[in-house]
Amino acid sequence: MRATICILLIFMWVVTACTDNKPTDFELDVSAFDRGDYATALKEFLPLAEQGNAKAQLYLGRMYYNGWGVPEDLAQAVNFFQMAAKLDYAPAQYYMGAYYFVGKGVPQDFKKARNLFLKAAMQGHVEAQYRIGEMYFGGIGVSTDYIKALDWFQKAAEQDYARAENNLGNMYFTGRGVAQDYTQAHDWFLKAAKQDHVGAQYNLGFIYHEGKGVPQDYLQARDWFQKAADLDFAPAQYNLAIMYRDGQGIAQDYTRAHDWFQKAAVQNHLYSQFNLGVMYFEGMGVPQDYEEAYFWYYLSSDLGYPKPAELERLHPAVIARVEKRAEEWRAQMNR
Repeated sequence: MRATICILLIFMWVVTACTDNKPTDFELDVSAFDRGDYATALKEFLPLAEQGNAKAQLYLGRMYYNGWGVPEDLAQAVNFFQMAAKLDYAPAQYYMGAYYFVGKGVPQDFKKARNLFLKAAMQGHVEAQYRIGEMYFGGIGVSTDYIKALDWFQKAAEQDYARAENNLGNMYFTGRGVAQDYTQAHDWFLKAAKQDHVGAQYNLGFIYHEGKGVPQDYLQARDWFQKAADLDFAPAQYNLAIMYRDGQGIAQDYTRAHDWFQKAAVQNHLYSQFNLGVMYFEGMGVPQDYEEAYFWYYLSSDLGYPKPAELERLHPAVIARVEKRAEEWRAQMNR
């Protein structure tokens, strides 16, 4: 049994709370901060923060959060972020929304997260716009509403925000919240992929591989999978391996197939582990090695695929040794 190309990656969910994204009317000289002179920055920011400068409060929050020039102190960081958020400073509202979203420094509260994201989003904060779209798409703290999700992703995409562009591509591809349109999906994926969004690069590879909205083109598929694989994205490494193994539009190359399966397998990609088992069992691009085949079949056992009978007949001492090695490998990977 051989596995085939992985299906389209639907959404990339990432939660961060780390970046300002838009200039504001709040004045602050951050040159000392930018050059890493945190002692000077602290002296400059503290009196301004006490006078109600929201940007100074935000920067102090970042300093306490990261331990830059001050002891790391999450409670102090949250205090400064809250002060700035109350002054209607969009980046601080976004930070606090993100903290309520994940329950960091404050109790998890999706309603408060949404309200803070909304305040920032209404001021054009692109990451906040994206997060609201994410909440409506996933039904996180709100009822699932693909139309509202599409609207907020669209607002963020209009500011060239790659994650939103990728998610719009997926919504057009799947027809959720909008009429299915593979051409629109391709165009949004391309916008995000050009910004090195790994999920969009993978999705473009899939579109070209399957000929959805574009003529089927294995070379284009290979090139986009390659870009995502070079960023260590396991599903793309797996699909690239499949193309080399089967010679899909490119010269069949078992050695390259093995190498890409290996890269994905060490990231616990089960289908790649299974395919490595097949390659070692059949001697495809590697010397035939039943012990190594058993090792990879064992690691991918959650897929439910049976081991070849020849492997089940290995000496019990060999099986015990290989399974012990596999369990040690799993423990190391899960640390």
